[in-house]
Amino acid sequence: YTLINNSGMDNVTKYALFCLQYTALRVGSLLASRWEDYDSTKKLLRIHEEFVKNKKAINCPVIKQMADMFNVLKKAQQLTNNKWDKKCFIFSTDGIEALGLESPNMALKRLLLKHQVGFRAVPHGFRNTCQTHWLLKRFMMTAINVQLDHKLTSGDASVDRYISQDEDFFDERTKMLQSMAKLIKDAMSDYALLETTIKNAKGSSPIMANSDTIDAT
Repeated sequence: YTLINNSGMDNVTKYALFCLQYTALRVGSLLASRWEDYDSTKKLLRIHEEFVKNKKAINCPVIKQMADMFNVLKKAQQLTNNKWDKKCFIFSTDGIEALGLESPNMALKRLLLKHQVGFRAVPHGFRNTCQTHWLLKRFMMTAINVQLDHKLTSGDASVDRYISQDEDFFDERTKMLQSMAKLIKDAMSDYALLETTIKNAKGSSPIMANSDTIDAT
């Protein structure tokens, strides 16, 4: 994410990648979003049923990091499109044409190849990252499955029949997204600290470079 953030790629693609990791939404579900689907007061993004696999609309929480990104995108669109309205796409340069489904994937692929990081990653895999993190943090399994748009929310068809169809565990899912955002922020901070440590070590004298302090670091 440090590489993504510092890549110089356009904000539309960059923000899409971050929001995909925060939310665990499928790429098509997120990129189809229009401004009319975003309720800044209730802090939610409405994902319509035609864009989800279980055919049940999802109210996806919008955390502060996402809201800030949305504000940047909206201002940029309004500057370039004098016919802007809420029918415009959120993830778009001008609001008229949505970011292509393969754009986040290709941008990530080019970035990984450029920096020769030694592993492969695709935006759809962010869903796995989220699920693993949320399980380790012991969030409610039902809330995780709702956010991931799984067919079964509890993991059991019989139990699902007794769960209210109106309960979407929105508060719990908001905490889940906030936790994911914190994980990314902390990881980026750790990476920045590591870069600084390595840079300082390389700039040290040969004697310092062999010291116990540098070795331990």
